[in-house]
Parts: sequence; C-alpha cells; structure tokens
Amino acid sequence: MLGFAQLLLIDSESPLAPAAATKVRHIETAGAHLLRLVEDVLNITHIDSGQMQVEMKPIALQPVLDAVLLLVEAQRLALGIVVAAELPDNALMVQADPQRLQQVFVNLLSNGCKYNRHGGSLTLFHRIDGGDVLLAFRDEGQGLDADEFGQLFQPFYRLSRHSAIEGTVLGLVIVKQLLAQMGGEIEVASVKGQGSTFTVRLALCAAA
Repeated sequence: MLGFAQLLLIDSESPLAPAAATKVRHIETAGAHLLRLVEDVLNITHIDSGQMQVEMKPIALQPVLDAVLLLVEAQRLALGIVVAAELPDNALMVQADPQRLQQVFVNLLSNGCKYNRHGGSLTLFHRIDGGDVLLAFRDEGQGLDADEFGQLFQPFYRLSRHSAIEGTVLGLVIVKQLLAQMGGEIEVASVKGQGSTFTVRLALCAAA
C-alpha cells in the first residue's frame, strides 16, 4: 500500500490533481502509522517470548546520541523544540546493544518533542551513580498526575488530552522492556503543568 501511494505521488508523467494528491498522502500517512504499529507489536511479542536477541558490547554514548538527535531533527524543527544537550564525551562507555539502545533513545527524544509545549525546551543531561550512568530527558510539557503516572507503561494507553498526537502508544512499553533486556531501567519524575523527566539507567563499562 505504501509503495503504490508513493508511486502515485512521484509519477511526473501523470501527476495527481491537488485534491487527489492530498488523499493519497493521507493513505501514505495511515499506512506508515499501521506499519509502525505492527513493528511495535512484533517487538513486544518477541521480547515477551524471549525471541529478541540482544548483543551486549561496550558502546560510547555520545555517538549514539548524536545520531539519534539527527534522526529526530525534522520533528524537532516542526514543533519548534529547542534541544539543550549536555552530552557525555566519547570516554563514557556503557554495556548495551547498539541497535536497541538507539531505539530507546529515538522513542524518548521523539516523545520529548511530541508531548512538549510548542516551542519548549528538551534538556538532556547525565550523571554517574556508582557503576551506572543516568541519562535524563526533561521536557516542558503538561506533566502527569498520579493516575496518569500509574498507567504510563501500559500498552495502548494514551492520555485523552494527547489523543490527536501521532504515535503507536507502545513506545514507552518497548523502551522499558528493551532496557530490561540490557540490564537497564527507566525512571520517571513529573510535576503536573511543569513537564516530565525520563531517566535511563545503564551500566558503565571500561573503554574497549
């Protein structure tokens, strides 16, 4: 479906009328959303069944974060979000799976843009806690109350006030499960009306 929609949009010999092109773009958007949902459900199924393999190795955090910031750049610009990143240097290494760690950071940065206030700030900072590094993502969104906080990591749960925001509502569930697979954790702190901070805990390791 996505392929046919994209072919219709790029056909220079028989271009679509503006109204038809708009409808095809809606088809493309809906198809992309459905694809993401299927991929997220499969990810959760693989994790729950023990079929998802992780390849743990020493990884420098900074290059992963740099790459992920580029991946969400278009979304950040569209929402007017200002990112303030206090990134660790290349000497800071964690034990993780590179692909899964990138997936975790993409979800958290994307959420930090989507659920922020328009034109708000998204701050990244880190600190060392014993043998772990804590990497925090702090937004300036609406924050959570106690009831919302308790449902945050439930599959398909979405706050009613955010029902119009695009997404599969499985991102945080996958983040929590992927981190658990890598021996990590995610912690959340939130103040209603003042924003939320999602903090990832990962094990430090010596440089390779």
